[in-house]
Amino acid sequence: MTKQAQQPEAEILQGADQEADVTAPSAPAEELSVEAHLAQAQAELAEMKDNWLRTAAEMENLRKRTARDVDDARKYGVANLVRDMLDVLENLYRAEKAVPSPVENAGEALDALLKGVAMTREELEKIFARQGLKRLEPAQGEAFNHAEHEAVARVPMPDVAPNCVIETVQAGYLLKDRLLRPAKVAVSAEVVAAENTSPAEDSAGS
Repeated sequence: MTKQAQQPEAEILQGADQEADVTAPSAPAEELSVEAHLAQAQAELAEMKDNWLRTAAEMENLRKRTARDVDDARKYGVANLVRDMLDVLENLYRAEKAVPSPVENAGEALDALLKGVAMTREELEKIFARQGLKRLEPAQGEAFNHAEHEAVARVPMPDVAPNCVIETVQAGYLLKDRLLRPAKVAVSAEVVAAENTSPAEDSAGS
């Protein structure tokens, strides 16, 4: 082989060596790229897990709220109807109290009417009791209860401790554990002693 034929072969080998030198450093770059992709995938996985946990918590809260709403609807679904009927029940109580018993010289018609009112009131009370209604009629001397009573009057009473019920003006009602209407009551108040002034003080002041 001549010298001129060997020269291109040498140039080809030299070019291949240079190409190998250029491409050799690409392996670490590819390694870094894989690590970056792995880190990105882990970050995305952590974000997806966080979003899933948040969604699961929101769904659990929604389930609890729904269960609570269903329970309230079951317990207090008749609250508005019962509240509207309370005045009817109270009117029956008033009708019974308006006529003292026994009534002297009462005819059969009046006697039958009074019995009918009493029976109607009792039947209505039974219906309400099945729904969980409880009548609040505090006794005289009972301590005033802010959660169930409403004070409509405060009367100084020297022989009664302050903040005690002295009269129930209107009965209140509870539906299960929910207050429908507070009992309106008159409450005893502390007696404030009047200041005594001597005649000499009065004349001095004049």
